[in-house]
Amino acid sequence: MKLRHILAIMLFVAVALGTAGCKGEYYFDFAEEGALNDENGLWTVRENPLLCYFLPEGLRMEDVNLACPKMFSGDFTITVVFDLMVNSENRFNFGIILCDGDFYFDSENDLHMDFYGAGSVAESFDIYDHDDIGNSVDHDSSVTSVLFDELVRDGENSWVISKAGDVITLSVNGYEFAQFTLGAYDSKWFCPNIYAYNSDPLNDDYGFTLRSILVSYSGSMIDR
Repeated sequence: MKLRHILAIMLFVAVALGTAGCKGEYYFDFAEEGALNDENGLWTVRENPLLCYFLPEGLRMEDVNLACPKMFSGDFTITVVFDLMVNSENRFNFGIILCDGDFYFDSENDLHMDFYGAGSVAESFDIYDHDDIGNSVDHDSSVTSVLFDELVRDGENSWVISKAGDVITLSVNGYEFAQFTLGAYDSKWFCPNIYAYNSDPLNDDYGFTLRSILVSYSGSMIDR
């Protein structure tokens, strides 16, 4: 078994144990479902709906944003598993946005975790949150180089976002790379939005493929 798969399994178990007392869970497996909906609702596609399609591994995303059909309150842990295949000639930008709605349609408060130029020699990562009246707080971490070292650019990754009160902790493949306190976000609701788009002409052998998402939460879950 490859090391990254072992780390992903260990991380999943750690999350499960750490949230054993949580109120509920939401899980969606894009590879297993082969669709954007299940009994919990429909994921909304924005930007270019034709530029996402299913592979055996999950949902290949090429210039789209996906909004979860549910929003969550209280403390939570979100685990997003995805495949990344990039190099200097096939660069991708991707990120996870937690907001109080569909980011491309009706959200007012947003927490951005954005990765730019994956595969290039000038990769960058931004973290910031803002509210509906324009207040914004940057949370760029001094240890984001750990993320660059640990992110797998030719296979599977597990990205974990944990919220305890107003403190957010970010990890990739079992390595914590940032922790900060929300500064402007002014809503109790958080809806996972995931986006990806290409920087170079599309190549079927490269890209961002979303496998699954697991949300363990202590508060409530409502329809978006």
